[in-house]
Amino acid sequence: MEEINVLLQGTKVEESNPELQDTQAPVSVAREQNVNPWSVTGEVGEDGKVKPINYNKLVEQFGTEIIDDAMRERFERVAE
Repeated sequence: MEEINVLLQGTKVEESNPELQDTQAPVSVAREQNVNPWSVTGEVGEDGKVKPINYNKLVEQFGTEIIDDAMRERFERVAE
């Protein structure tokens, strides 16, 4: 213990100074949603918040159609 005291002699512990701390907020990186066969990631806005999946964009991206009541009824008839 005495050895440690000798080593620490003259060492000064300072309290942190808030004025010297980094005051900038973390940078968020906005990105578009990404949907592929292996993963799904939602869009991230400029504010850093994840947005819900945009299904209309998926319909456009993959060339599909939104399932409406008529198509649902057709599926039900075929599946009977």
